[in-house]
Amino acid sequence: MLQSVQPYLPVISLLVLALVVAIGFIKKINLGFFALGAAFILGTVGGMKASQITAGFSSSMFVTLVGVTFMFGMASQNGTLDLFSKKVVALVGKHTVLIPILMFVLSAFISAIGPGHIAAGILMTTFAMYLAFEMKINPMATSLYAKLGANAG
Repeated sequence: MLQSVQPYLPVISLLVLALVVAIGFIKKINLGFFALGAAFILGTVGGMKASQITAGFSSSMFVTLVGVTFMFGMASQNGTLDLFSKKVVALVGKHTVLIPILMFVLSAFISAIGPGHIAAGILMTTFAMYLAFEMKINPMATSLYAKLGANAG
């Protein structure tokens, strides 16, 4: 059976990824942990050993992502995110065209002061999407500017 599945594994993995993202958004569960479980199952079905599956996974990246996700969740729960978005809106006033540029500058600053472009990019891209939906502006442009700012920083 494994021989018959192997040629279709890339297509199956893309379908599983799409399914994981869809279920994660619908059920409001952590996509990362859900995707790790799916990757482990898919790798096992594909004939990989557990050591081969975990060899391609960076533990330092995992710690960074968990930390940033935890921090963003706390900021969302305790109202910091709402307060920060109100301050950003007050800073630009009615000039909503400045929000993507402000996201670029803030992301570059946060990235430059220490955590690096990965953590700052994750944090600020998520915040930029949140802010864009709140202000009813283009979330793609806003999050793109935030990510580019993090890379620039």
